[in-house]
Amino acid sequence: MRKTLLAIQAYCCCLTAFASDLTGTYYTFEPVGGAKTRYVISANSLRTADYAGSYPDPDSGTVPVGQWVNAREMDIVLREKDAILYRDAAHDEIIGIKIIPSDHTAFSLEILDFGYTPDLEDARDQILFEPLPYDVMFTKPFFSEEETAALEGKTPTTSIKKADLIALLKKQDDYLPLVKAFVGDNPDYAERSAYLWQLTYAMVVRDAIAMDYNPFAPYDGDPFGGLMDDPEIQQLLEPNF
Repeated sequence: MRKTLLAIQAYCCCLTAFASDLTGTYYTFEPVGGAKTRYVISANSLRTADYAGSYPDPDSGTVPVGQWVNAREMDIVLREKDAILYRDAAHDEIIGIKIIPSDHTAFSLEILDFGYTPDLEDARDQILFEPLPYDVMFTKPFFSEEETAALEGKTPTTSIKKADLIALLKKQDDYLPLVKAFVGDNPDYAERSAYLWQLTYAMVVRDAIAMDYNPFAPYDGDPFGGLMDDPEIQQLLEPNF
């Protein structure tokens, strides 16, 4: 499996566009408790920060709820092909970014997030790769400020109609070929059904947004407003890998 230890990746059509057209503020979201990351991009630098949302991230200890934390400021250190690398001098770490355009109606860009590395060559090696068909399952929507405002105006999935949820969950079958291709290249994941479900759910999230729902809105317990206890829904929650 390609090393995923430590590079943030996003795809872009060209470096010139990234440096000019893509300057501004962008957000990624986690479908848990309203957590999000903010990216402020300029021609020569990148600033990021995390927002804990409605409750702390259990993996990060005591993250203040409802506050921006983990601020980082980075300067560009390398451009090569479609990759841009930044250095976080305060932490002596490298972050690699690629960006690809998306044809989704609610967001025009997507990002892959794999973390940080202290080594420039290691970061370079990790992001200069030929894309694989199943890479799309690891991407996240990369929302501009305008797209974020539109997303937050959509109906939260806690208010989703049962018929819409059934339609969404049935779409998981459409992504099984991608999952099987990933497992074929990474057989150690064959028995990790929960992880594989997360990959298909990442695709379902896009479908939910296309249906005018916001799957990233904060929730308490059930992201589908109690429908997860419905026997018909339970049968659809995990596809047959």
